[in-house]
Amino acid sequence: MGKMIARRIKSNPHFDMIYYMELAGQTRVEQNLLVQLQERWNRWRDQYLSVWKLLPEFAKEDKGYLLVWLDKAVEDEVEVDWQKSPALGLASHNLAICLCMSTVQSLTPELLDGACAPLPRPDKTMRSQLKRMGLEWNPEGRVDRTYAVLTNHPYAGGCELCLMQESCMNSTTRGTAQGAEPVAEQDDLEAAAPTEPKPE
Repeated sequence: MGKMIARRIKSNPHFDMIYYMELAGQTRVEQNLLVQLQERWNRWRDQYLSVWKLLPEFAKEDKGYLLVWLDKAVEDEVEVDWQKSPALGLASHNLAICLCMSTVQSLTPELLDGACAPLPRPDKTMRSQLKRMGLEWNPEGRVDRTYAVLTNHPYAGGCELCLMQESCMNSTTRGTAQGAEPVAEQDDLEAAAPTEPKPE
């Protein structure tokens, strides 16, 4: 089995209120909530955000993967917010997703133009590396952190590379993969899945 090199990346994404509102499907945010979101963004980013570049041992041209996640402390904080108020819980949940995606976008310019962040299928080498980093690849096809993104880096393509291409509502290749059954056209629903690369 080959080896994988893990290299920590410094990232300092700034809170973009417009992007947050787009992701949350909102047209305005109350000032007092906005202050809370900004404070949490800074704290979560500085204390709980992990950003890594994963490179196969003999990778060429720095081709590898970008892994971003928020520690379990953020999941616990969001859960407390849900108990206090569904509205606050949803706001915190969306903020965590926004932080992960903003981090990925800051390191992958193609995503700023609306491209997807496809989820690769980890091989045994990558799964072993994830385990060494304290993460597990679960049977559902994602790491065991609620707020995480794993994608190709540098950008290598969209839906055609994604593990979720047959189940993602935004996929442009559903039903076209070899051996896949045709699927009926459905409305393009926005469903922010915290541990799936989004947008897809």
